[in-house]
Amino acid sequence: MPDTLSVGSSGALCGLIGAWVPFILTTWNQTLPRDIKMRNAQLMVVVFSIVIMVPLSFVPMVDWAAHIGGTLFGFCISAAVFANRIQTQNWRIATRVAGIVSSVALLAVSVVWVFFFTKPNKELLNLCPPPGCWVMVNRTAEGSA
Repeated sequence: MPDTLSVGSSGALCGLIGAWVPFILTTWNQTLPRDIKMRNAQLMVVVFSIVIMVPLSFVPMVDWAAHIGGTLFGFCISAAVFANRIQTQNWRIATRVAGIVSSVALLAVSVVWVFFFTKPNKELLNLCPPPGCWVMVNRTAEGSA
């Protein structure tokens, strides 16, 4: 349902998947020789997961904005957080600045999108008229006390 808000944890999980890529890349040269195969396999699994997740995010009733946005935001935040693990000073600064700037830009675009382009579903606004909602809340509170 375009231009509506949704609730779920899949965006956060996609953020964790997106955050994994910069971590692997920033620690690339710090991998022990015996762990190189494991590092390469982890990167392939994460990239494969993202490649599979993107088309599946556009299935009806799936929040593609949460999946794509979570992945991008996780990637950007992770780049800023793990930049200090990069061994070259110039790359460390550039990665941290790029991560912070892109995170702030994504957050700004998200806030603007929510406030200016997302419209509440009118049917959801009248699920419980005000007198009925307060009576239900009070009865629930009395029953649990």
